[in-house]
Amino acid sequence: MKERSWATHRRHLSPCPTLLARDADSHKAFDIPEAAVLEYGVNLGADSISPGESSRRRTAVALIGILIIGWLATPPLAAQQRVLDKGALVISRAGAIIGKEEFVVRAERISGERGWSISSEILYPAGRAQWNLALLLELAPDSQPASLQIEDSPSDQVFAELAAERLTIRSVKNAHESVRQYPAFGRVLLLDDSAFAVHAMAPAGTPGRVLLLFPRDGSRDSASWEDQGIGSTEVNGHEIPLRHVTLIGMVKRDLWYDEQGHLVKVEEPARGLTAVRASTR
Repeated sequence: MKERSWATHRRHLSPCPTLLARDADSHKAFDIPEAAVLEYGVNLGADSISPGESSRRRTAVALIGILIIGWLATPPLAAQQRVLDKGALVISRAGAIIGKEEFVVRAERISGERGWSISSEILYPAGRAQWNLALLLELAPDSQPASLQIEDSPSDQVFAELAAERLTIRSVKNAHESVRQYPAFGRVLLLDDSAFAVHAMAPAGTPGRVLLLFPRDGSRDSASWEDQGIGSTEVNGHEIPLRHVTLIGMVKRDLWYDEQGHLVKVEEPARGLTAVRASTR
């Protein structure tokens, strides 16, 4: 199977297509290795697999959803004691509120290994959600992403794992499972078009080139990130000084952090999108 299979999944995996304006083939404009390393698909309900194997696959799929929702709603006591940041981002397009993302940053991974985790739930629209997305991003001790789990619905889930310079994406939709692998060299960021709390922790290390990977549709973008130092930006009607980080690829994202390193604002000028931290006052 060719790259086509993932490019065409975008409209099916994303019930909020108005947010997804990036070109699914944007990676072709950059020097990024082709992705067709490994791909297979199975129907979890088909007769071609044994009842035992089908049961094990369904159990694994269910566990992904349970882990994401459970980590958001009722985390273990140890995790509750190690919350580094917690907040909500109000998502706007051209000044009109269209969604809300609630997130929590913790000082360990869900497995208990060293690192960090960012869990979030995205609601569109903000007050009367017609669509929601649950997300769990885990970061290794060197701040490289270890995995990203996304649940679009109980029957629509994506699990991406980064290891040994290779990204493995397992996708389940309507009882059909597919697996795809991509080369992933150097600095990598796992992102999603409809989520902004994946930036809850600022990029670490030396600014420079970074490979952006979007697991839900398999698209990739060669980009760079730069630390612009302290700048001024408007937040909830007030101009305030914040640390400014830019992520520049096919779509530019401006990231703003306070002096504690907490995410305050994300902007995507090309799509007219802004995600601003809700005031706690």
